Amino acid sequence: LSQIVLFSSTAFAEDESKNGDLANKSSNNYGIVATDSITDTENLLGDSVAKVSDMIASTKKQTGVSVRLLYLANFSGSKDPSKWASDLLTSTNPPANTVLLAVATHDGKLVVAVSPNSDEWLKRKTTVDLLSDAAYRPLVNEQGADWAKSAILLMKQISRAKKTSVTPSTSIIATIVMIVVIAALFVIVAIVLYRRNYVLKQVKLGFRKAKRRHASNK
Repeated sequence: LSQIVLFSSTAFAEDESKNGDLANKSSNNYGIVATDSITDTENLLGDSVAKVSDMIASTKKQTGVSVRLLYLANFSGSKDPSKWASDLLTSTNPPANTVLLAVATHDGKLVVAVSPNSDEWLKRKTTVDLLSDAAYRPLVNEQGADWAKSAILLMKQISRAKKTSVTPSTSIIATIVMIVVIAALFVIVAIVLYRRNYVLKQVKLGFRKAKRRHASNK
């Protein structure tokens, strides 16, 4: 499952104009970041690579979700960026619960893809939409695109989604417990009513005398 959103490619152009030297390095294949989780051919993360890497590790530890970041100039001319990102992610045989944030800066396209072997809460369209929105917002603010914040907000949204998720097994257990409690209440009420009717019947047949309560003298 994947979701694509568009942003103005001028966000990258403005970033280039503010960092002319950095742009020159990128065009000459210098400053490229390539780790197990991050591929940044445009060097957009800059000095924030360590901070973002720490956030990736923290997200994995807290939620079990592996995050991969991919920053490219374009999606190799693909007419369907969502499918391109999904196919790319699947081809890497990712572990369960892997999220890919793929950004094509010159095309102005951002895609969030979730591996097909992920838990249901992570594969939900609503979850993917929220992740896309979280990553998109920092790219369209008045101060210019904040690429590191985009990745960090994506991961914070993953943590929020995890905390609010209800797994099927949890839901089933809760339902069973509720049914058992309700059944127990019915049994208790039935026993009380049976006992009461039994006593009244005994009194009516004369087998038992009705008990009268007298108010105590003060």
